[in-house]
Amino acid sequence: MHAGKLQDTQIFDPARLNPTQQAEFCGTCHYLQEARSGVRKGVQTVLSPSYRLMQSRCWSADDRRSECTFCHDPHHPTPRQTTFYDSKCLSCHVSAGVATSAGQTGKACPVEKQDCAGCHMPAVSVPGARASYSDHRIRIVHAGAPYPE
Repeated sequence: MHAGKLQDTQIFDPARLNPTQQAEFCGTCHYLQEARSGVRKGVQTVLSPSYRLMQSRCWSADDRRSECTFCHDPHHPTPRQTTFYDSKCLSCHVSAGVATSAGQTGKACPVEKQDCAGCHMPAVSVPGARASYSDHRIRIVHAGAPYPE
């Protein structure tokens, strides 16, 4: 607008994108291309949540629950308590001992009924980084297993 280019005055709304397009859009800043091309390898790929999410077994390009904005509101700070995301997980997965509802296709966790992300999206330390990052490759994590590519 300040440059005087008034041909397109609409604000871009990433909520209108499908899951793959949204992952590509978010990945523009979150290292998607670096992870895909191999510039970032191994544990460094955790810096690309879009890339890691797309590696999950539960990723679906046709399911709006695979979108970044299903769990994260870009207009609010990211909640750091992993239990905040339990309702997001349970929109797909069955809670142990609770009848399934429409859309819940994922199995119930035999270990816990809460803190899904704490176990299935573990915090990963990246060498040289000052923080740890939640690994968005949703999976069953086995103690001592190598970092999955």
